[in-house]
Amino acid sequence: MTDDFSVDFTPVAEEVFGAGSVVADASRGPVGNGQETWFCMVSTGGDMRRVVVRRSAVSGPLNWTDRAAEFAALKWLQPQGLPTPPVLHFEPDGGRLERATIVMDHMPGSPLGRVSQEIRDRLGAELGHNLARLHELDVSSLAGGAATASAAALQQLDFWEQRYRSDALQPVPLVAALVAWLRKNQPTRQGSVALLWGDPGLYNMLHDEGSITALLDWELTHLGDPMEDLGAAVWSCRGMCDPELVVAAYEEESGSSVDRDELAWFEAFGALTRAIMLLNGARSVVEAEPRPSMMGLSLDLMPKLLRQAAATAGWPQVEPHPAESPDGEPASSAAALRPNVDETLRGIATYVDQAVLDTVDDKFVRRNLKTISALLRTSAIRNEREHEVTSARSKATADFLATLAEQGVDVSGGLEATAVRLEAGGSPDHQTAMRRHLLEDLTLIETLLGPLRDLY
Repeated sequence: MTDDFSVDFTPVAEEVFGAGSVVADASRGPVGNGQETWFCMVSTGGDMRRVVVRRSAVSGPLNWTDRAAEFAALKWLQPQGLPTPPVLHFEPDGGRLERATIVMDHMPGSPLGRVSQEIRDRLGAELGHNLARLHELDVSSLAGGAATASAAALQQLDFWEQRYRSDALQPVPLVAALVAWLRKNQPTRQGSVALLWGDPGLYNMLHDEGSITALLDWELTHLGDPMEDLGAAVWSCRGMCDPELVVAAYEEESGSSVDRDELAWFEAFGALTRAIMLLNGARSVVEAEPRPSMMGLSLDLMPKLLRQAAATAGWPQVEPHPAESPDGEPASSAAALRPNVDETLRGIATYVDQAVLDTVDDKFVRRNLKTISALLRTSAIRNEREHEVTSARSKATADFLATLAEQGVDVSGGLEATAVRLEAGGSPDHQTAMRRHLLEDLTLIETLLGPLRDLY
């Protein structure tokens, strides 16, 4: 491929829209951590047509998803009456655009942005209505999937546990413990599977004056338990609108009530699966593509997601420690070179903020530069305090496991194995103690991430 996407896309545009079609403009979307998105203007027969080109990402949290399956689902959805983008063409992996690509019509409307709470609430309710309509579709013509909703949920739990085992750069005991809790407490649900959006939320839609115009990003679509979609929607709406508006609208549209205890399980599942996605994102940053926005999300968002999952599961809440100030004085040493590592990192961050950002017009680059600045400041704090925090975590874990061992708990295999055994069948007191320890450990990690928390 060339360095000019307009040139690369032209042969595809000619196939889709006819010979002589010209790609008048192509710009890469500035947001999104899943797939690579381009917005193109194609001149064909004197008319201008706006299209969206969605290409598989080189790396990232969802680089394992399948564009062919996404294209097939969107094609099937086109006549179903939901505001999904009409797909025009599929380009296979290794084709003219190198990676698997979907070409679709550009949908009207705008991303959520800064809108009033009234509009957010209205969109949340409309999201609930749209999810219910999606789940009512007859999927008998679609192949694959489990026979029942309960079996589908277990299938998904197995899938995401395997992703954790394969994607994590190192063990994350809190993830393993939450998986074990989900496995033990999975609700037994009757009912059939439905086609799921997979990633429902206000962040994956377009709207016009508070009315949804497009449901976007279907890379996680699959046949499954409808409550998986609703639980993910409830998770995604917290902090944006009242989730109960989503659920009430879903109940109104579907004509059936939603068990809130069962829904809580699926909300916890939704938060945990997003954390596992970020484990893959972290691996991609280390091994493939050092993307600043992905670095920031992997470091800061994952603890928030794990805390959300634990809270929804009813685990004891542990208040975060106060964040260290990014402007705090670095530790000094008589033998240290000046500027030391912390000063260098903070100095580069300041330069990016004050001298570089204002000169850059490209929104995609600006967003990454802001993340770079926050990462540099976070790295300065980590360089200054990470050894101290790691030592405190190791000592606290060793002391905790020793206490459990004195109480007759099998602690072989370390913290993660012990957490999983306790969630599978430990005493309530030991389960509570382990959950509290894992969340306290999380708060220590968060003390190193202040500038990223400010960014996100």
